[in-house]
Amino acid sequence: DKVPNIDDKNNELEVAEYVEDIYQFYWTME
Repeated sequence: DKVPNIDDKNNELEVAEYVEDIYQFYWTME
């Protein structure tokens, strides 16, 4: 998986999706 550049404002949407995937993964593991 590629890690989006959080400093790149053009990738805000990509970062949001990435964080959401991590969030869902976290709750799945709970």
